[in-house]
Amino acid sequence: MNNIEFSWFAPTSGDYEYVNSPEPMVPPSIDYIVKIAKKAESAGFNDILIPIDPRCMDPIVTASYILQETNKLNTLIAYRPGITSPQTLATMLSTLDNNKNRVKLNVVQGTPKDALMQGYRFPEPEKKAMHLQSFSRALKKLLSSEGKHAHRDDFFEYEKATVNPSFSRPPKMFIGGGLPAMKIASELYDYYLTFGDTVEKISEYVIAAKKYSEDNFNRKIKFGMGINIVARESKEEAYNDCLKLLHGVTDEQLKEMEKLYKKRKALGNRDYMDLVKKDFILEENLWLGLAQVRFGPVATIYGSYEEVANKIMDYHSVEIDYFSLTGYPYMEEVENVGKVIELIKVSVTS
Repeated sequence: MNNIEFSWFAPTSGDYEYVNSPEPMVPPSIDYIVKIAKKAESAGFNDILIPIDPRCMDPIVTASYILQETNKLNTLIAYRPGITSPQTLATMLSTLDNNKNRVKLNVVQGTPKDALMQGYRFPEPEKKAMHLQSFSRALKKLLSSEGKHAHRDDFFEYEKATVNPSFSRPPKMFIGGGLPAMKIASELYDYYLTFGDTVEKISEYVIAAKKYSEDNFNRKIKFGMGINIVARESKEEAYNDCLKLLHGVTDEQLKEMEKLYKKRKALGNRDYMDLVKKDFILEENLWLGLAQVRFGPVATIYGSYEEVANKIMDYHSVEIDYFSLTGYPYMEEVENVGKVIELIKVSVTS
């Protein structure tokens, strides 16, 4: 479909009806994830993102089940630098893929808390970007060429390393994050991912990253965006269902998140209280209300199926080619979002 791709999310820590639910409505299991993957494939998704988190099932093992039970759905596997060596990760990916070209990699950095819970050493703050760059360079080399490999720097060292089976076509590599990640993406990755924001702001990110990549590495990279979706028959119904995602949030939690956002100057340096006055509606069909219950990816495209499809195409017009989509609960929302994808396919091909 005209260089636009979609991924759905595999809830390997359990499926939630509300963002703030203390426990999942459906606990994690391979059978449940495979059912979601099959639905995503039928709904027209290209990929399914398999997260890595202390609460999640193992992404490599989960991907192996999905690949066995689906026909063409690709697995976008999230992995943290440092959990294993670049050579071990490259070998796991090549074994999993077996040259079927259905494996992609999303490198995510995590936090010191994640590292402590998962048993690996997190780099010191001043060395975090260098560690990520070292890991990425070593991994890229291993994934992209045959033969024996050597690598030596302050973080990773190996000699005569091989990857079997070698890739006939290296897997696409994705990375998201702030400025350091963007710079590393410009040198080594296929896609740079960002969280949802206004179309204008996303366009600014794309322009800046393109210029940096071309000026410094003579490379062209592609761009993706992670965003939540609530698509219904009408805009009003979608907005009401957005509000339902906040079910169970307490005044204490609201105050805690407000304090956190004010301290970190997140949300694109926007004033939190100004967003409160606007009911967290940032622009047409774009809601940031999840900021009231979590930190990080909080943007939601909401509206009728046609409105959501049009909004996605607005982002595509500023060179967002990859959409990593979420929706609660995942088993139910995959079909709703599939209706949006179908509308986009029709508009692109007509």
